[in-house]
Amino acid sequence: SCPWHSIRSIQILAFCSWIALIQCDRQHCKVATLQPEILQDPCHEEMRHHPAPDSFVMEFEMNHNYGTFVAHCERGRAPVHVDRVYNLARLGYYSDNYFFRNLPGFVSQFGTAGNPSLSNIYNYTTTTNPDCAILKPQPPFMAYCMGEEETKEEPSQSLFARLAKSVLAPTDNDKSGKNKPILIQPTTTTATRQNSNNCTKVKSLSNTFGTISMSTSYKKDLPGYPEGVTWNATAELFINLADNTRLDKHLFVPICTVIQMDTVLKFPSFGEVSDLGGPGPSLGLLYEKGNDYIESNSDWKSKMAKVDRVTICHDDDDDPQV
Repeated sequence: SCPWHSIRSIQILAFCSWIALIQCDRQHCKVATLQPEILQDPCHEEMRHHPAPDSFVMEFEMNHNYGTFVAHCERGRAPVHVDRVYNLARLGYYSDNYFFRNLPGFVSQFGTAGNPSLSNIYNYTTTTNPDCAILKPQPPFMAYCMGEEETKEEPSQSLFARLAKSVLAPTDNDKSGKNKPILIQPTTTTATRQNSNNCTKVKSLSNTFGTISMSTSYKKDLPGYPEGVTWNATAELFINLADNTRLDKHLFVPICTVIQMDTVLKFPSFGEVSDLGGPGPSLGLLYEKGNDYIESNSDWKSKMAKVDRVTICHDDDDDPQV
């Protein structure tokens, strides 16, 4: 059977259309299994020289009956970032991840492995292999496509792009108290072109509601970027819970679009992380102790959203070796 088994009725027709296109061929979907021997070496061939398919989706099955959400990603938006996320996902890194920073109206963040011996390899402050763990090149020197202003660019004909355009994903409450559907689809924009990246083949994205970008710090010593630019992306991701286009100027490059945002909107918040002065979990301790740190707090353990399983699917014409 297909991996999408907990679908709201409003989404069934869209998913069935997609299923009919690929006839639900299981050879194009695979559940990620943890492969620590590869993840422990960010210089491994499987990490550095295994490009992502041009278009793929990742299904995240969550704990505590939160349900499932799907992220549709296109490699052309930022090949360096997408390749890393794809390889971490297929090698099981994102399975067993807690959404440790969930701030309604801003972002929902995850990307620390349950095992601290793995997550610390991708912690830029503790990694023993920064040359491979910290992605290179980083913006603005890597190829990427981001939104700038509206244009009448032709939409991508990718099977998964059509899916992402067609699904009525989350619901929200309007002032009348009635649920209203929100159509999740890539923003139609012109593209920022870097290093001859072909941005005519993908939809350029901004950090709008329902998009995913890599989490990273930004520094202010790069000429031409007085407000700072990202520089140390490794593994963490965040989902935009609002229009966060102000992040675009720092070059947080959106690479995926989330379907079923109603699932993500269910995740509870425990406040800002304590590292930034909030009452929530400490990111430093999460890296140090892994999931044991979260699970030592009964409230966090019983409520915090966690990925139980990741399934990856791709187009027929893309890489069959998921």
